[in-house]
Amino acid sequence: MYVFPNGDQYRGGFDALKGKRNGEGECRYANGDVYSGHWEENKRHGQGVFTSHDGSTYTGTWSKDLRHGSGTLQDKDGTYEGDFVEGVRCGHGQQRDVDGSTYDGQWRHNARCGPGTYYDATTDTTYEGTFLYNLLVGQGKAAAKAKQDEYEGTWLDGRQQGHGTYRFPNGDVIRGVWHRGKQQDGDVDFHTTDGGKYVGQWKHGKRNGRGTQVYPDGTVYEGQWVDDVRQGQGRLTKITGEALESVWVADAVPEGQAGTLTFSDGSVYAGMLRRGVAHGQGVLTYPDGTVFEGSFDHGVYVL
Repeated sequence: MYVFPNGDQYRGGFDALKGKRNGEGECRYANGDVYSGHWEENKRHGQGVFTSHDGSTYTGTWSKDLRHGSGTLQDKDGTYEGDFVEGVRCGHGQQRDVDGSTYDGQWRHNARCGPGTYYDATTDTTYEGTFLYNLLVGQGKAAAKAKQDEYEGTWLDGRQQGHGTYRFPNGDVIRGVWHRGKQQDGDVDFHTTDGGKYVGQWKHGKRNGRGTQVYPDGTVYEGQWVDDVRQGQGRLTKITGEALESVWVADAVPEGQAGTLTFSDGSVYAGMLRRGVAHGQGVLTYPDGTVFEGSFDHGVYVL
């Protein structure tokens, strides 16, 4: 055994002429650290196991006293297995934290950098994409298992930024624009699980402004919206081709409101309405050009 002036104790290969550790050996440092493995020119070099006085351990390859190459590091934060460059995690590696969080992907300077998959146990959320110093950037995906929702799109500094798609817990899907993690007002493409679809303006999480709603039965509404309610000028077209165009109030055409009805045979009525049918003064034009102008009662003209 060789005891150094600073109190370090070494047992193993030793170059007496140079006074340096070379080959296989074990060193017990004065501060409580222990290294067992290969040495070269008095430095840890090659395969070896290092146990720190704080309880952390590293098993793997070394180069000039630094972790370099493939190895496994266990410390108070968890376990890392993968590549090291000049003492830090760099390259491909897998990290498992003590709280259950995991990461499998590329590293740089001890941080998640490059393509990878990160599972955050505290939020039960999985992130997939490209990371830059632990944060998602560019194209990426986040799926929360507990909430059962999901976002896929562009990211910046770990937050949704730019165009993306969000799936609600009930399965509905919306495509739009995000800024600093929040969906922005503007144009969206919204699909519901019952087969409905809305394309148009969106504000405060609801249909607001001009937009087109396709209902599950094929009926289409094109027009103005206020807080998910048809409000303002709009046209409702059934799958049969029949259509109603008028001013809507609180999701319906009020009694006494003027509007236009288009029938499946091509006839067109323009005049007063009641509950969506001709009622009051109006003009009915047939496909052959015949015109009836007069009074209507619940959809029937009065002779």
